[in-house]
Amino acid sequence: GGSDGNRIHAIVNVPGNKDKPNDRLTLIAFIDGSVGLWNWFHRRCEWKSAAGHTETIFDCTYSPVDSNLLATASYDGTVVVWDTATMTVMYTMYTEESLHETSTKTTVIERNMANTDFGCVLYAVTWSPDGQELAACSIHGVVYIFKLGKAKAVRSLNVHNSACYKVDWFPGQIPDSDSLLASSGRDCVAVAFDKEGTERVRFNFDQPCFGCHWSPGLRGMHGNEHALLAVGCQDNCAYICKVPLQSINGPNVSRASERVGSGFGSRSSPARGAASGLSGPLSRPIVKLQGHSGRVFHVCWSPLVHGMLATGSDDATVRVWNIDEALETAATAMPSKLPVVTKTRKCLNSHTNFVRPLCWSYELPWLLLSSGWDSSICAWDVQVGACLHTVRHHLADVYGISTHPDRPFVYASCSRDTVRTRTALSLPPPPPTPRRTRARARAASHACAHARNAHLRRRYDSGRWTAHFLR
Repeated sequence: GGSDGNRIHAIVNVPGNKDKPNDRLTLIAFIDGSVGLWNWFHRRCEWKSAAGHTETIFDCTYSPVDSNLLATASYDGTVVVWDTATMTVMYTMYTEESLHETSTKTTVIERNMANTDFGCVLYAVTWSPDGQELAACSIHGVVYIFKLGKAKAVRSLNVHNSACYKVDWFPGQIPDSDSLLASSGRDCVAVAFDKEGTERVRFNFDQPCFGCHWSPGLRGMHGNEHALLAVGCQDNCAYICKVPLQSINGPNVSRASERVGSGFGSRSSPARGAASGLSGPLSRPIVKLQGHSGRVFHVCWSPLVHGMLATGSDDATVRVWNIDEALETAATAMPSKLPVVTKTRKCLNSHTNFVRPLCWSYELPWLLLSSGWDSSICAWDVQVGACLHTVRHHLADVYGISTHPDRPFVYASCSRDTVRTRTALSLPPPPPTPRRTRARARAASHACAHARNAHLRRRYDSGRWTAHFLR
């Protein structure tokens, strides 16, 4: 009985050794996700960890302003913010679906553990550009907005008619655009909207939508008038959508707000998405990425190479695309000719099951991390299409991977009920260059002068650096 912090889920004795068997210490797993060490001799709990998630962790992402803060979203309906320096819980945030309130002299907020079975599942979490807010999406199509440090969601937006699988906050590289978000869902819709609930644009597809990701760069898209949104769908394709930004910039705000409508319905209203009376503009994608033989679950833009993105699929492959030429074609094409179809640049084969999270390096432009249901994390050199290294730190499906620009050689990953961080504190120096004859030295210098991106290759040196990075 009592709170979840006192209710025991499982116990296991701490093993001793052959010469000194242990009969004093027992590990205890509690319902709230914490773990304790019980000493039978002293009859007390010697140590107890902070409460964490109690169910599968579906997503993890670093704060854009603090490389120590990592947010996770879980099947248990909570968002947890961790201090990765100590791996302790900083904040636990709840949706109204995962709360149970009882009114006494003081309001007591408890987790409703009986409501975890498809009652309050959160699939994804994302940070605002200033790191002060978070958004998470649920199995019911609701996007929740949280204030960092507040226990309860401050706003709930009924964006989709069914499950919402991904939400992404616009990176905020354009003035006054820090409130723009995008989400994709099972109702075959990808939506761009602001945190107040006003819909900006809606993209309808023939099949359910899974992953969505804002492009970090806007070059080639008519200045700062449009942003690019990549969406992965069940029809084995990914799509690039052009989202107008005039509605959140300068003098066009009032006209766009009039045209779009008043916003999404509240959480208490029975209708969601299109059923809530929205009149947002419908649009179509401009580029189609065709090549996978299974549904495209995640899409991820490169932060360093313009126009490059990766897609992960249920066909157990990762595909890399460069859409610069397709964007130029789409810019002059008639609307009836859209979307422009583009082909794969590289197909990466190493996984043995569905591919889920993708994550580009912020330091090495050709390094890509991927993982999935085979529990392995692969590091790829996408320039040559080679798998450089594979690690298997997790024992189950991996659902999220994240890195931070300030610590590009640290990555976090999440699986079932486990969050792990891996780091390379220092990289090995390049091996000493052997002595060469003058003729060989001149030949090497001549080849280096004509190599493309020679400075990146010297810095990259993929085989040595990446393998060390993932150990």
